[in-house]
Amino acid sequence: MDTSHETRHELQTEETAALLTGCILFQGLDPLQLARLLPWNRCRITPHPKRELLALQGNPCTHLGILLEGSLVMEKQDQSGHLFTLRTLAPLEVFGAALLFASDGRHQCNIQTLESTRVFQIPQEEVQKLCAREPQFARNYLRALSLQVAILQDKIELLGYRDVRHRLLLHLQKLFQEQGSLCLTLDHTKTEIAGMLGVARSSLSRELKSMAEEGLLHFHGRHVLLHREETLYIT
Repeated sequence: MDTSHETRHELQTEETAALLTGCILFQGLDPLQLARLLPWNRCRITPHPKRELLALQGNPCTHLGILLEGSLVMEKQDQSGHLFTLRTLAPLEVFGAALLFASDGRHQCNIQTLESTRVFQIPQEEVQKLCAREPQFARNYLRALSLQVAILQDKIELLGYRDVRHRLLLHLQKLFQEQGSLCLTLDHTKTEIAGMLGVARSSLSRELKSMAEEGLLHFHGRHVLLHREETLYIT
């Protein structure tokens, strides 16, 4: 009897379970618990090259996705064909959680890889079974949904401002809260930030230049130096 395949499968299962414990959905569960809990024969790990569409706006959402490696971008396309970046995802972040049990569970945006990635996928019916079987998973799932609602609220607040400056200041406020310094390191390229703010890259560059000329900040590459904290709260 050849047990080499079974041994490799067990090792992969243990390694993946250990990795997944860092995901919000599995917090409070140790790797052994997770290895026993997950329906491995129904889940799958899929590799994807850079710039591949994982989900198309309007298509049904049938699986819960967890990013294992790489990065993803979620982009919404408006009626004129312009793309607006909703968020970018880093390893162990979740997508599809809010859609699996919706009455019309269709993707509300495109999801595309920014680099080579690996994704762990769990079918909708298995997610439902996990919620019923493991209370900790169910609590974590609700936490993940709450986090996504908070992100959506931030995006709605951002879109409430029509001018580039207010949108940019909201983004800089977020970086200031995270980094605790007036010397900020931009978390994305200017092109990516423009997409997140729903503005053209040229408009973002003009606004940064204008604020620099007004003596509010100085920028070079991915670094922005605010001359004073009050700059963040200009109305």
